[in-house]
Amino acid sequence: MAMVGPFFLNSKQDSNVTGCMFKNEIMRGYRMVIIRLILLCILAVAVIPVSGCKTKTTSKEKSKKTADKAVDLTKSGDEDINLLKSAYKAESKKLTVVSKAFLAPEAEQMRLSTHESTVEFAKDGVGIAYIEPFNGQLRVIHNGQAGKPYVQITELLISSDGKRFAYVAIASDKLNKIVVDGKEGAVYGASDSHRFTPDGKHHIATVTEGDDRYIVIDNKIIRNYRIERGPVVSSDSRAIAFSVKSPDGNNKQIIVTDMKGQKTAVVDDCGEFFVPSDDSSVLAAGCWKDDANQSVKLIDFKTRSVISERKIDGALKHLRVAPDNRSLLYTLLRKHDRYVVYNNREEKTPDGDEFFLPPVVLSSPNGVGVIIGTVYKAYLYRAFQRQNKIGKGYGYISDLIASRDGRHNAYVATKAEEHQMQIVIDGREGPKFDKIVSPVFSPDGRYLVYRARQAGKRFLVVSDTKEKIVSRHKDYAMVFQPSFTSDGKSVAYGVLDGNEFWWKVEKLEK
Repeated sequence: MAMVGPFFLNSKQDSNVTGCMFKNEIMRGYRMVIIRLILLCILAVAVIPVSGCKTKTTSKEKSKKTADKAVDLTKSGDEDINLLKSAYKAESKKLTVVSKAFLAPEAEQMRLSTHESTVEFAKDGVGIAYIEPFNGQLRVIHNGQAGKPYVQITELLISSDGKRFAYVAIASDKLNKIVVDGKEGAVYGASDSHRFTPDGKHHIATVTEGDDRYIVIDNKIIRNYRIERGPVVSSDSRAIAFSVKSPDGNNKQIIVTDMKGQKTAVVDDCGEFFVPSDDSSVLAAGCWKDDANQSVKLIDFKTRSVISERKIDGALKHLRVAPDNRSLLYTLLRKHDRYVVYNNREEKTPDGDEFFLPPVVLSSPNGVGVIIGTVYKAYLYRAFQRQNKIGKGYGYISDLIASRDGRHNAYVATKAEEHQMQIVIDGREGPKFDKIVSPVFSPDGRYLVYRARQAGKRFLVVSDTKEKIVSRHKDYAMVFQPSFTSDGKSVAYGVLDGNEFWWKVEKLEK
């Protein structure tokens, strides 16, 4: 017998026939070998990689597969949430489909009539939680999973990673319960505020029992201190700061402690009030012992030490940490005069005008911007600048902000006797809309993004610093506060499109 490929032939057969058969069998043998190799490759892709049988997937196909899998959070789990994280920079994605109850007219009225959010999106759109009516009560839907119904639900939260959620519930007994991850905590007379730490590992709340306020960390109440103000969570999620009454009862102390309430330090013994920096790495504190002993302090959250202190003369009004996290800016009332103070410089503002909003740092040229005026007129005042100190007057001004580098400022303005709003960037007026909400500069300061409403339609607007609209995005039933991707090149925000919640990621530059 002679072996040819996988087949055998008889050597005594007629040579012509054998030659013909030989050629045919060779071709058949090669075809079978090729078929078997193809089957092996298919099996290898489905089970384990086999050298020499790799298949290439284009980046577009990968994005599509990721989006297809990430579409439905109603079947959510860690796998879906992790998939959403990986797809965040690439494209928009559908998060979930809402029920008819959420879209009902009474639900719409509930959303429009309350200041508390009924929908919360996790950072990067990796999760969603919302409140919906259910059999005459309310319940929370977290990543597609329905929770227990209650008479009332407020203060809905979702952690940055989208895995955890919390809210304050009022049951039939009219008592407040803080519900975290679907589990009811202890009952309190009232809950003032609550939040997750930036890393999502801890839940912190302030609750009231009688006339006293306490901190609750991960459902454990800390009764060592009766809270006056706070708490503020550090940027690394390892510590919290709050103020309490001093032992003599005459002043307030600022306390910093760890998440177990064990490693505690008094970082200021006269903290009347305090505010965190934008990144919560340092604290600014106003210290008052008596009228002759007042100061402002800058406190390092991590080392729990005072970085700097400056004596002040007058009543402290607005206190803020500058973007460099090393300077303080604030306003003072001294007798009948008002002052803006920054980097140990102070400047008196025009007579008779009140401070309306906290100041912001300007850098083009260097100075401080603050909204001042009367009940009839408000305007931007630029302190520590030689010219253009007083901006145009409006009937109402809100949302004063500055870009990170301080080169641009913006605010929402309404002219006297008018109801429509417009954005003013560096003194330039933008188009008017029925409503403008929470403007924010892009990380590089080149764009301003804000939500707007016109004739019942809600949409997002992207403007440059010359007040030219770069893009007006599509209309949606609901539009939520925008943020930016890590590279700063795209705007990301949640929307309700029909009966679907989506996380939209769209380039700033079209």
